[in-house]
Amino acid sequence: MMHSKKISLNIKREFLGLLLIGILVGAFIIMPFTTASSMNVQSNVGGVDITDLIIYQIITDRFYDGNPNNNDPIESPGLYDSTKSNWRFFWGGDWKGITEKISYIANLGINAIWISPGVMNMNEKLWNPSFNSYETAYHGYWGMDYFRPEPHFGTMDEFIEMINTAHSYGIKVILDWVPNHSNFYGKGKDGLLCRDGVAVVTYSTDSDPTYYHHNGDISNWDDRYETQFKSMVALADFAVGSPPANTYLRDAVNVWLNKVDGLRIDAVKLIPHGWQKSYYDYILSQKNVIMFGEWFDVSSAPLWGDAVKLANRAGIPILNFDLNKSIRDVFMYGFSTRYLNETVYRNSAEFTYENHLPIFVNNHDIPRFLSINKDRRLFEMSIVASLVLPGVPIIYYGDEQYLYNDTNGGNDPYNRPMMETWDETTTAFTVIRKLADLRKNNAALRYGLYQERWINDDVLILERRFYDSIVLVAFNKGNKTYNISGLYTALPPGVYQDYLEGLLGGASITVEKNAEGDNRVIPFTIPAKTVSVWDYASPEPSIPQIGSIYPVMGRAGVKVTISGRGFGRSGKVMFGTVQAPIISWSSNKIIVEVPASASNGDLDVVVVSNEQTSNFFKFQKLSGPQVPVTIKVKNAPLTQPGDEVYLTGSIAELGNWSTDSNRAFGPFITHSGMYPDWFNVVNLPANTTIEFKFIIIRKDGTVQWEAGNNHTYITPSDGETGYLEVFWQY
Repeated sequence: MMHSKKISLNIKREFLGLLLIGILVGAFIIMPFTTASSMNVQSNVGGVDITDLIIYQIITDRFYDGNPNNNDPIESPGLYDSTKSNWRFFWGGDWKGITEKISYIANLGINAIWISPGVMNMNEKLWNPSFNSYETAYHGYWGMDYFRPEPHFGTMDEFIEMINTAHSYGIKVILDWVPNHSNFYGKGKDGLLCRDGVAVVTYSTDSDPTYYHHNGDISNWDDRYETQFKSMVALADFAVGSPPANTYLRDAVNVWLNKVDGLRIDAVKLIPHGWQKSYYDYILSQKNVIMFGEWFDVSSAPLWGDAVKLANRAGIPILNFDLNKSIRDVFMYGFSTRYLNETVYRNSAEFTYENHLPIFVNNHDIPRFLSINKDRRLFEMSIVASLVLPGVPIIYYGDEQYLYNDTNGGNDPYNRPMMETWDETTTAFTVIRKLADLRKNNAALRYGLYQERWINDDVLILERRFYDSIVLVAFNKGNKTYNISGLYTALPPGVYQDYLEGLLGGASITVEKNAEGDNRVIPFTIPAKTVSVWDYASPEPSIPQIGSIYPVMGRAGVKVTISGRGFGRSGKVMFGTVQAPIISWSSNKIIVEVPASASNGDLDVVVVSNEQTSNFFKFQKLSGPQVPVTIKVKNAPLTQPGDEVYLTGSIAELGNWSTDSNRAFGPFITHSGMYPDWFNVVNLPANTTIEFKFIIIRKDGTVQWEAGNNHTYITPSDGETGYLEVFWQY
């Protein structure tokens, strides 16, 4: 790759040449429709508080067929199976179908839906010898034209109609977004990428500056270089640090950004992390949207530390697969509840914003619970866990109807059956609705800290607490009754009925104050396979209490939603020592702009109301619009396993000369063919002169600095990318 300032003229020449590809690629049909729509999106005002969400994940093709006319569209023919016997073909679900079922989703207590990628996908079927069948892009993850809607799902007008209907019910729409890859190279469309019907490039015609990485496929999913710079199962991998790919993905997201309320970012483990941060900054500068990403790892994985750093420092929560594994292990496979308890405490210690991490029981990449364990009560208990543990709950479509298919162990694609029933009286449906209401009405489940109050291998009694608001939950997944004594709680003295009204066998408890002044639950029994939920929502406090800030990262002028309690009617919000401009103010939600004069880097945010100051919440102010710059250091000192190379420097994005691995940029990446050279895609503020040096943080914690003077670099303009090579100074 070359510096974007030197190749801007070449990009124009290349684009004109690549227009000819549309003629050469015979299977691609250029249709006379555009992304324009005659409809407007109705605003879903009120700011973005990610902790307020209960999300319903929908595989669009497998939910409901609202418009049979798009089942076999002319732009993408022959990919629909009316018999629904080929699980890798389209089955007819569409945006019109979601629209028709919005009232059902609202009745479940849901206030956000996460739907499949909506861009036009590779429009032909592929023979897969591993499955002995053809397969299609019914799932939406093989994008071809990011500027046009997938015709099997509907028109842009139908997409907007779905959003407007959702908004009328107070439901936000989160679109799955795939900036890691397009479609397959070497077969099918050969990575064909189009821009609103015009062919731009294929994998085989790609040339410098490239749209794609050309490094082969990932074989080691725990290697930084392979995961970020090779292709996933032969899907053409975007070279996001290159000017044309960066521009394409920025322009494409704008087509959808002004319509949706959020983006679920696919495969964030596989995308250079510095580019991601620059991309998220760009998105947030356009619109304050919900974002979360998929990092399909758990705490035992070698790159787990990178996952934690991305969640803490890049401004995007990640799907909590670590907690998901523990929930499934405990309720599905019979592990001790101590395992789940340990995971929650570990997550609390590792993640700065644990209440922002989405948690779930099932999703489209793992077998459904009931394919592994047919015990509905244990499944219902796992759903309760996802709704009461720290994080943002996600319900996979059909879980409320006990939907599953056991073919091939329920693995992909059999974890994606067609939605069959819409019964609003099932136990699972009722439990979800009740706990969704509890999350809305008791701040402890949205913002609260976690504490284990009583535990053995079968029983876990946990407490969530946000100041004086309390939720106490008792699980007994075992086959016998336990006598519970010595249970202490923050619940005030009194009698508490089971919030679930006995749906899962729960009972009432009595809390009294003992001689030492502690609140203690009078001994009681907890029957086998039951869940009880008890809660206390405190009156409105007189001192402001911040529960959440979203987003937690942004440049000056970005809108930030502060959620909590006791904000009163007016006041001020401080970012460090600087007061923020107020956009709106209510007793539980404030929307502000990041003040330009506040210091760059980590800031403590507080609310001041009625001369009372709240707790503080961490926010990271960026130095300016972020641009991705590929930086390579050549001939670095020899390293041993466990040693890591970092970049530190004169700006907040580089840690302000910090040697803390959580603040300096890195780790940097190498591989056997380039060692001892190291590189990475770094997010830096545009049009800024920076100074920097490389450091090695050794396995034992010691730090080795470069010698000599600081390196100096002037960063590219906003919207451009950069490339820089330096030699390690001895």
